[in-house]
Amino acid sequence: RMPPKGKKGKGGAKGKGGAGVEAPVEVEQDPEKYILGQLKSALTDATDEDLELGAAMLSEQLPTLQSTYLAEGDVSTAAVQEVLQDAGLEIHGKEESLMAGLCVFTPLKLANPRAVVETSAGTFTAEIFLSKMPVTASNFVDLATAKFYDGTHIHRVVEDFMVQLGCPHTVDPKAGNAGEGAPPPGSSFKLLAGPKAGETLVRGTEGDESGCIPDEFDCEKISNTVGTLAMANNDKPNTGGSQFFVNVADNAMLNFWDDSEAESKHPVFGKVVGEDGLDVVHKIAKSRTDDNERPVKALKVTRITIL
Repeated sequence: RMPPKGKKGKGGAKGKGGAGVEAPVEVEQDPEKYILGQLKSALTDATDEDLELGAAMLSEQLPTLQSTYLAEGDVSTAAVQEVLQDAGLEIHGKEESLMAGLCVFTPLKLANPRAVVETSAGTFTAEIFLSKMPVTASNFVDLATAKFYDGTHIHRVVEDFMVQLGCPHTVDPKAGNAGEGAPPPGSSFKLLAGPKAGETLVRGTEGDESGCIPDEFDCEKISNTVGTLAMANNDKPNTGGSQFFVNVADNAMLNFWDDSEAESKHPVFGKVVGEDGLDVVHKIAKSRTDDNERPVKALKVTRITIL
């Protein structure tokens, strides 16, 4: 279903919509000292459940870990073993991989993950609110890690309103069914945070909810302000799957607790960080569009990387 020729404040962002870590940073200090310091901090109050969750998350994120921290042998196995032994832990297997899993992906006291969105119009980074929006954020992290978004295109742009992307049909930038796509029905992902962390959630299998996740409204109220990422839907409950939009204005009428004229409600699960990233999003929002609010010049999402 193509999004209507809506205007700001009318209907929101349509289309089938469809841990906690800080982005790896370039540190001037010795990489091993930095990473081991993170590990020691994470292990300070770690429980058995924390460690099990870290291992579960690691199994899905290992390729990213290897390319981020382990590819150049920044941290030695012996150094990791020493830290783990000091914490009273007996770890079997690839100690350096478990270390990276704990230090980068276990939602202990670390910051939220970040998503680097690379497009043909520029790159922006967004903090993903995993701790506050565990269902919506875990869904997004799962899709991005699986390269679901790579090679798709931004398919709807409304200046002074929002920029929408995430439809799998838009691998073809001229797809007639842009805005109708979602993840595969019945596909699943693990919750990376929250009270049910470690559990598996299955996406919908029938009707409008096919490939979609439950609306996450039992959470902190995070408003659709400038730079926030929110789930798109088709104006019906529980119809968010993979599609999302970036607000380029304060769109409070899209908040799930707002009683204004908007037909649909959109939970926020992230926010663009840095002025440079916001500049990229605002530039995209000013793109020339056709009668369906699709950019005339194809805007490709090269990749989305979770850090």
